[in-house]
Amino acid sequence: MKIKNCLKILSVVGLFCAPSVAQANAVFNQTADIEVLRALTITENERLNFGVIDLPGSDVKVHITTSGVVGATETTATHINTTPIKMGEYTIKGSDSSQISITASNGGSVSGLTFERIEASYDSGPDVDLIAAALTGSAPTTTGKTLLVGAVLNVAAGITEGTYTPDFKLNIDYQ
Repeated sequence: MKIKNCLKILSVVGLFCAPSVAQANAVFNQTADIEVLRALTITENERLNFGVIDLPGSDVKVHITTSGVVGATETTATHINTTPIKMGEYTIKGSDSSQISITASNGGSVSGLTFERIEASYDSGPDVDLIAAALTGSAPTTTGKTLLVGAVLNVAAGITEGTYTPDFKLNIDYQ
């Protein structure tokens, strides 16, 4: 008699533990996330121009600020003509719902010319060296915000006379 009662109790407990057919066929709604952003674009309004310098006998530096003037404390080159000097000016357009991050690096296109520092000001903010650290800023908007670029260019003593176009790379990403 005791064995039959135990089996009845185990059968009843088993009913509570076994999944029902309704549970196995249940439908659960799930969600997913997506953010849609407008692609970033950059337009060059003004090309960075270091002017005309005298052929150097030793390594020199040329510094153009984000205000478009010669940085007197760092420039060791002798300028022959400062008329063409300009800071770089760019318009960045994109989504107005996400902040951006901007960095830069040397392009390496011209032997003997390297960027020591690429400084930039975004949307009237403070200057940041884009080679050393990222500049973060507010969303660029569909009408665009301004990026001003200055730099310190190292000019090696062995460079020959000529007109050069050293390049640098701007990397602009949404945060």
